[in-house]
Amino acid sequence: MVGLVLVFINPIRNQLVKMMAHRQMDVTAAQIKKNQHKKASFDFDKVDSLDTKQIVNAAVKGDVIVL
Repeated sequence: MVGLVLVFINPIRNQLVKMMAHRQMDVTAAQIKKNQHKKASFDFDKVDSLDTKQIVNAAVKGDVIVL
């Protein structure tokens, strides 16, 4: 059983991310407008990959913002 999970962990993880990407977030137009004016860093060298634990936790909690 554990072997099957290990073999299929990447497809499972990809499917969870795909499902969460299609969820609708509760964001108002005012929040979007406010966030457009925030200063942000776009240094892609500082971006970390998601691990399986983060993906599963976000899926269970329904917290798309974590991703």
